[in-house]
Amino acid sequence: MSAFARLAEQHGTAVPSKASLKRMFSRWENDPVVPDPVYRKLLRELYGRTDDELGFPAGSTDDSDSHAEALIEIEARLARSQGVDGPLIEQLDQNTHRLRLLDRRIGAASVLDQISAHIDLVRQLMAHTVLGRDRQALAGIVADASALAGWQALDTAAITRAWQHFDLARSAGHEADNTAVYAHALGEQSYALADIGKAADALALLDEAACTPSLPPLMRCWLTAAQAEMHAHLGDRDAARRGFDNAEHLLPADSDDPTMPYLSLSITHLLRWRGHGLALLGEAEAIDYLTKALDDHNPEFVRAKCALHTDLAHALHAAGERTQARHHALLAKRLATQIGSQRNRRRLTVLARPS
Repeated sequence: MSAFARLAEQHGTAVPSKASLKRMFSRWENDPVVPDPVYRKLLRELYGRTDDELGFPAGSTDDSDSHAEALIEIEARLARSQGVDGPLIEQLDQNTHRLRLLDRRIGAASVLDQISAHIDLVRQLMAHTVLGRDRQALAGIVADASALAGWQALDTAAITRAWQHFDLARSAGHEADNTAVYAHALGEQSYALADIGKAADALALLDEAACTPSLPPLMRCWLTAAQAEMHAHLGDRDAARRGFDNAEHLLPADSDDPTMPYLSLSITHLLRWRGHGLALLGEAEAIDYLTKALDDHNPEFVRAKCALHTDLAHALHAAGERTQARHHALLAKRLATQIGSQRNRRRLTVLARPS
């Protein structure tokens, strides 16, 4: 429905409220109600189908007009996609990264609709791009952007939307024929599983991602740290510690890889990650790692800072340092409100429950 509303806006067509639009779609799908001509035109363009293919009954529109309009629409889409070349692909890729930087600073709630619209545009171009090499490049952009959108949806507690984005990232990563992009999509999807209490399934998915051949060292490092976190979720202290040790060992000397802008890893990131894992395990040692990571924290990563304060609140609470725990919980709550992080707010509510 959101894609339909955006398309209508592009055409200058007014649509009703979200609730009314939902009822309209329900009637179109479940009742013998034929959309008005203006809505049928939007639906044909959105799905790239004729009235017959969309299931509208014969006589609801003139067949010759419908066929002519379908030809015009497909020709227009093919013409747009003929403009796909190296510079345009680079521009679309840069737009994904621009939205990633915005997400880091102002949070998912302010960026999720923008990234969704960006994904819709790239998918429309991809659907009517003829040459395989250009389709693969566009698929890589879709995979990267969808993994980002999935994480944003997860942070805003939209778990179903997150899963849909991660699933798209996974299929697009496969079509892109890029092992790093594909493995990253699997790794990101594992967090949707972990967030609904299926850490064992999340670990299995990460294990599958780690089996992807020819992974770059930085991706191997990231997957290893993610596996260690899932071991922590499962309460396996030894496996978690070994995993974080291995991740630190695998971290390349130059961890800034321009071919993987979706990965930001440094020794500080791994300190924060280890501290998070130890906090999940209830280890007092987590406080030292998290404090060090907070001292060295890059201010551009606002959501990461929110998570750091949340982890410190949990670690200090477990250590009996209730005053300091409340201090970090308050800082985390302020940041979570600022960036719209429902994920961190939900983690903070656990601390407010009677022990």
